[in-house]
Amino acid sequence: MKISVLSMYWNEPQGGGINAYVTGLVTMLRNRHPENPVDVLYVQGDGDPAGRVRPGALGEIVGTALHLHRLSPDVIHVHDSIGLLLGAALYRSVLRRGTVVYTFLTETKRPVHIKDRFLRLFGTCLYSWGIGRCACVTFVSRDLQTKIDAVYAIPIAQPTAITYPGVEARPVLPGKILEFQERFGIADGDIVLLSQGVTVNRFKAKGTEELIAAVALLRGEYPGIKLVLTRDGRFRPDLERYARTIGVADAVVFTGDVDDPFVPLARADLYCHITLADGLPIALLEAMAMTKPIVASRTGGIPEAIADGEDGLLVEPRAGAIAAAVRRVLSDPTLAEALGRHARQKTLEQFGWADRSDLVAGIYTSLKRR
Repeated sequence: MKISVLSMYWNEPQGGGINAYVTGLVTMLRNRHPENPVDVLYVQGDGDPAGRVRPGALGEIVGTALHLHRLSPDVIHVHDSIGLLLGAALYRSVLRRGTVVYTFLTETKRPVHIKDRFLRLFGTCLYSWGIGRCACVTFVSRDLQTKIDAVYAIPIAQPTAITYPGVEARPVLPGKILEFQERFGIADGDIVLLSQGVTVNRFKAKGTEELIAAVALLRGEYPGIKLVLTRDGRFRPDLERYARTIGVADAVVFTGDVDDPFVPLARADLYCHITLADGLPIALLEAMAMTKPIVASRTGGIPEAIADGEDGLLVEPRAGAIAAAVRRVLSDPTLAEALGRHARQKTLEQFGWADRSDLVAGIYTSLKRR
């Protein structure tokens, strides 16, 4: 069985959770199921040049269809891109080849977000047509499945499945941690709160504003507190401006894109993921895998990974609630240790890439048997 995996990102740090999901899945599929060769088609990243798709709506649609004609795969797995989906749907409709699977990864970039009414309707029709050519649709959380159906008005009549992300922690050398500290002016005694990938979309940026406001509430008790924010996303200037406006710019560190997310995690005392909406953030799972105590918002698919009071603390995305939870963890080392330990155990039991990839491979096999 030949498989083609389609993604906007491949081996691309700027791809954030999408890149991590696709890279982790493909790596494990190749390791555990070598009898099923996997090709990757991507728009941005570092991979086989033969698999690169030209960016832009027309390039993604036509380029994807031409690549698939060249590869002639049995299964085509598209990851959260309307352009790549339409290219796969076009190929499927014209040549009647390949079984298409589509995975929703995030809540952003849906036709419902388009302001112009005509373009919004047109986008929804295109999305629905593409989804209609799929044999199966999967979601990275149950919450995301509900949102796509109820909020984004994309009809899905095909079989569906929940395909949670996987995660595997990577060891970090002490020298890398020291280099990170020196580069961003973090002292050994600083209390580091970390939030990864939060500058990239408006849901995360709005939640992060509340996290920054929580730092303003905490710095009187913890003068050495630092909030580290990664990714060089489009909302970074807005967050930098907000930190200056409320007087905590010196306590908020913007790193831009990082090559290895486990380096800042290794230095962090507490991981915070405050967002107004999300699928199931891989950054959160990475923190769990690194045995970090976590404070996260009770939004999106996050409660499907974090049991409040067991694997982390869940809060409403409001500054006062965030500050209270952070204060609770920082003042109770026993609680912090227990939260991190339980979080790590949950990733081993429920979010390993081996099991996650086997589930996806099983979906491929079941579809080909029909």
